[in-house]
Amino acid sequence: LAPTWEDLAKEFNVNNKNRGAAIAKVDCTAEGKAVCKKYGVRGYPTLKMIHGEEVADFKGGRSLDELSAFAEKDVAGARRAAEEAEIAAKKKAEEEAAKEKAARESSNIVWLGDDDFEAAVAAKPHFVKFYAPWCGHCKALAPTWEDLAKEFNVNNKNRGAAIAKVDCT
Repeated sequence: LAPTWEDLAKEFNVNNKNRGAAIAKVDCTAEGKAVCKKYGVRGYPTLKMIHGEEVADFKGGRSLDELSAFAEKDVAGARRAAEEAEIAAKKKAEEEAAKEKAARESSNIVWLGDDDFEAAVAAKPHFVKFYAPWCGHCKALAPTWEDLAKEFNVNNKNRGAAIAKVDCT
């Protein structure tokens, strides 16, 4: 199998046909003992396609065409999964942006960021809450901060100051 494996490695690794996969080998008798144990390698050669936590055992023939076809199929599946994950992440980001926009529009708090922070605080004083959305203490302070913003920013009791917040994530 060694010459065929070298040919496969040349096809994928050198000729840049891998499209996201690499052909590799592990010496289970030397530095790769822990890796081989982790993946249940008991005989040689054992062929597996490994991507993150996903492991696919190769059970086909040992020709270059069969090995290449298996690798191409697995890479295509991984590519499809990555594309689907990217689409889902983009959709989630768009939904979160829409939720944030709605929250900003309904909030009494002045929302500041990199683009407008310096100009805003230069123009007038701002009482600023620097927060992270995942922070428990920040979440607990949110209703109080909103009430304070309503009192200062809406009821015009601010005497020149504004209640603001900055998302530090």
